[in-house]
Amino acid sequence: MANERIISADSHVNPPKDLWASRAPARLRERAPRVESTPQGDFWIVDSQVSGAIGLDASAGHKPEEFRPAGMTYK
Repeated sequence: MANERIISADSHVNPPKDLWASRAPARLRERAPRVESTPQGDFWIVDSQVSGAIGLDASAGHKPEEFRPAGMTYK
């Protein structure tokens, strides 16, 4: 077992902030999911509505004391 590598399968892969907006047809770009940065953190915007804060889905790689359920950023 000394040569075994442990891989966490519970980490999340975060897509680029502009994954959908940069690839959507021009007529749908305003409605496509995107991330907007504010002083309170990064938020998902879908069809001009705030859909959720970056928090749980962006916590991989952070120390436990850095974790917040909302108000985190992609940085």
